[in-house]
Amino acid sequence: MARTLGYPSRVVMYRDMTAAQLREWEADYRISPWGEYRKDLRAGVVASACLAPHSGKKGPPSAEQFVMFGDRRDGGGGQSKEEMKAVIERIARRHREAQESRKQREQERGDNRR
Repeated sequence: MARTLGYPSRVVMYRDMTAAQLREWEADYRISPWGEYRKDLRAGVVASACLAPHSGKKGPPSAEQFVMFGDRRDGGGGQSKEEMKAVIERIARRHREAQESRKQREQERGDNRR
């Protein structure tokens, strides 16, 4: 909330804001939430609606499936460090394999020209 309201930190916000003002902002958030999760969710609604005509019998993905980061409401906090590491390692492995394959093709082309 502090970041959204323009405070440099929660400490500064709590120091400058009265308890009544804090309750008012919390009530406002309950009525109309803001933040990255909500932005991603809104974009997910649009993406889901765009995919609906092309989704077939299964139907379109839910809006929540497009939420990548932020304070997820399903209790998850996005990818764990282990999951992120596994993705990066997979990308690096595929990159190395592509480089090796490209080098091998270049060598074969060179051998065929001789």
